Amino acid sequence: MIEMELLAQLKLSNVKRSNNLSQVERQRNKLVGKIEEQIKLAEAQQQGKTFTRTRWKIARNSDGTTSTVEYVQRVRQWWWKADSNKLFLNIRYGNKVIELAKGKGTIEVESVEQLIDTLKLVQGAASKGELDMHIAAASAAVRKRFAK
Repeated sequence: MIEMELLAQLKLSNVKRSNNLSQVERQRNKLVGKIEEQIKLAEAQQQGKTFTRTRWKIARNSDGTTSTVEYVQRVRQWWWKADSNKLFLNIRYGNKVIELAKGKGTIEVESVEQLIDTLKLVQGAASKGELDMHIAAASAAVRKRFAK
């Protein structure tokens, strides 16, 4: 009887969770997640640490049973340092560089601190949908490779 009194205090509803994301929303979320990894990688390098992501895969044992195994996957950085000691950054979708302006896909930054701020700015733009057309173009180029 005590349990029912506690449940009576809750506001119950019959609303179901929607799992139907559009393709644009899925692509946007994928890019935002990848940019988040780049931010963590840059912050780790700034602190003199390394950053790797942890993945899970199903492996078959010698006796034929399967088990889930955790493994570490290296994160490739999207930026590089030029001879002028400036950093240059490409925003990538898959293995394609996203052109942020016609013929321009590289962002120039002065330092790692500015790199992190720039990545956060691009992440905010991506989450608001400002890069949706660029993502769609890069996604089409990636899909085109698989159509052969």
